[in-house]
Amino acid sequence: MSCQVLIVEDDREYQGFLARVLSESGYDVVTRSSGAEGLLFLEAQLPDILITDIVMPDIDGLDLIRKARERYAELKILAISGGGLIQADRYLDAARKMKADAILKKPFIAKVLLKKLAELMEE
Repeated sequence: MSCQVLIVEDDREYQGFLARVLSESGYDVVTRSSGAEGLLFLEAQLPDILITDIVMPDIDGLDLIRKARERYAELKILAISGGGLIQADRYLDAARKMKADAILKKPFIAKVLLKKLAELMEE
């Protein structure tokens, strides 16, 4: 059984890195470049895991996490951030408070990402 992962990341290079790593590891990957696009996808089709960046221009990742958690309690959510105007740790702490299941600080290596996803799927 294939695990579907929705990646919501506005940085095209990072989005490509994530998609490539996950696709090569057997995940069914869908990408969106904004929180609004991610939310539309969630309304149409519920993936197994949502990976979302925090700092994005329209609907930010924190708002996406909050809306996803309200509507889809069973959805596994991994929040990622490299920071922005404030340190990444503060964004990721906020994501935890919004009930993200896991967090990762950018940059991270593929092995760390894959381990985190495996842990999420075991829960």
